[in-house]
Amino acid sequence: LIGAIVPSLVCLALVPMVVYKLLTPEITHTPGAAALARSELDRLGPMSGHEKLMLLVFAMAGGLWMTQSYHGIHYATVGILGASILLVVGVLEWQDILSEKAAWDVFFWYGGLVGMAAALAATNITPRFAEAASAVIDGWPWWTALAVLLLVYYYVHYAFASITAHATAMYVPFLAVSLAAGAPVWLAVLFFTYFSNLCAGLTHYGTTPGPIYFGAGYVSQAAWWRAGFFAGLVNLTVFGTVGLLWWRILGWW
Repeated sequence: LIGAIVPSLVCLALVPMVVYKLLTPEITHTPGAAALARSELDRLGPMSGHEKLMLLVFAMAGGLWMTQSYHGIHYATVGILGASILLVVGVLEWQDILSEKAAWDVFFWYGGLVGMAAALAATNITPRFAEAASAVIDGWPWWTALAVLLLVYYYVHYAFASITAHATAMYVPFLAVSLAAGAPVWLAVLFFTYFSNLCAGLTHYGTTPGPIYFGAGYVSQAAWWRAGFFAGLVNLTVFGTVGLLWWRILGWW
């Protein structure tokens, strides 16, 4: 938290402006939006019994997801349990579930991507990739080796449909190669840790919430990838300059 707070705040200020320029919304001024929202809520009236049940099930699911380490119930089981309760009490009808075409679409193609990522990991290609990278940077100054490895680590996320799969497969090998090249321990650990998160927005499948947003159909794949690429450039630049300076002030390298 301490290491990320300063560069992250700078990114938080810059990235929305960049994305706004790349994907300028058709409607940029909505002075009556708040009044319209209030009037629509007033028209709906108080929460119905079904709405209260929905809120209760969401709270239950969220609580079970956050405490999975204590009870051991798998995340998918929690989701199925929540949907089942909503069906049993009549909040949802079976037709409601069948009509969620976007959700089914995400379920099938994202599941395929995760499956392919798991199959790729089973081939042991990642350790071999790290060994190849190690051979290429052998003899380089540590700062050059670290910079190249970080860029490779960041952009290889185009091939992953999961942050967890990416970090699990590549974090340790790339960190080990960086340390072997002489990179300061804290610097290498922090950079790879932060980059494991910053690369999430590169693609519409790069992290779990991505397919859900993409499935809404408001942003095309080309627009998403373009915005992800340029937002990534901002993140890389900020963490490579402001981040380095901040960590220097903290005495971490």
